[in-house]
Amino acid sequence: MDSSSTSQALAHIRGDMAAQVRAFAWETTPLGALQDWPVALRIAAATVLECRLPMYLAWGDEFTQIFNDAYRPILGAKAGAALGARAPDTWAEIWPH
Repeated sequence: MDSSSTSQALAHIRGDMAAQVRAFAWETTPLGALQDWPVALRIAAATVLECRLPMYLAWGDEFTQIFNDAYRPILGAKAGAALGARAPDTWAEIWPH
């Protein structure tokens, strides 16, 4: 899928986190560039971002995080660094080692 069709797939989604997901440098994460995401990940991310209820996705072996606007209060002070980060890093105090 080319980058324009991937952007279009997420372009209709409103909200701050949807905009952050579109702008994020995903190529710096294990997920790779947004335009290279598999269909299943794009669908899962769109579902999370479109939902009004708090939703969170930890994808792949590294548990790379995507979440929606409603989930941000759950993250609290961690929200700023959590997008695209590893869940074990964000939740180190509760993640089993």
